[in-house]
Amino acid sequence: MIAHKFRYELPSNAAEAAEILARSPENTTLLGGGTWVVPEMSQHKRSAEVVVDLRRAGLDTVMATETAVHIGAAASYTTVIGSEQAPRLLRK
Repeated sequence: MIAHKFRYELPSNAAEAAEILARSPENTTLLGGGTWVVPEMSQHKRSAEVVVDLRRAGLDTVMATETAVHIGAAASYTTVIGSEQAPRLLRK
């Protein structure tokens, strides 16, 4: 159980996440997939005044242009390998 109080934010896109981060205190932490934030806060190894959950911020995409493949900051390995762009990513 997390013993201290904190504000939880769940932005719906990257711009909203950036806005929240810009006005948040220094003691803010990001929550993403596969994170250690919750266990560390439960074990009192980490504390935060604000927790920003990025799961709905649209940072888990894989997109390609003619010259590059763009992998979002929250894209999982499974998302990358399962994307239509995977063959292009794996080319040497």
